[in-house]
Amino acid sequence: MASRAFTSWGMRRQPAWLTSPQALSVWALADELGLHVDIEAPVVGGAALAPTVEAMADRFPDLSIVLDHLFMPVLTDPDHGIDGGFVGLAARPNVFLKFTSINLDFAREMGVDPALLLRRAVDVFSAGRVMWGSDIGTSSGTYAEMIDRAVAATGLLTDAKRTAVLHDTGQRVFAHEGKVG
Repeated sequence: MASRAFTSWGMRRQPAWLTSPQALSVWALADELGLHVDIEAPVVGGAALAPTVEAMADRFPDLSIVLDHLFMPVLTDPDHGIDGGFVGLAARPNVFLKFTSINLDFAREMGVDPALLLRRAVDVFSAGRVMWGSDIGTSSGTYAEMIDRAVAATGLLTDAKRTAVLHDTGQRVFAHEGKVG
């Protein structure tokens, strides 16, 4: 099971929605029940929330924290926005990135090669901490098209890393009832 955390667009840039007393009780309950916390990224620039997520990862080290949509890096920045703001997140073994069809849509709109974006995410976090998610229902195309685009985005990965991103990482994370391992 997962607990998906997101709020109104304006609040997503404010870390308080992740650390208020009410939010902390949700974090603690998710940890106790073995749920995952999946944080919906702000529209762009999730790395601004990195210190807050790092603090929660440290406070709940056995809880898997999944950052949806690669935490919406600024794709046109150097290294596709997966830069210094992500280093602290990558240092926490209980923080995972979810590469989604929304990332693929934005990459297409901005003229960014999604294979380079995914490769950068894997280089920073490892294939064992990056997973694909379709985001069916809010992304363009049919499910089959989403799968085809996701597979194409793994073109710069080894076969082992491709398998990890497209299957193994998500299977491992979500099969462990919210606990890292």
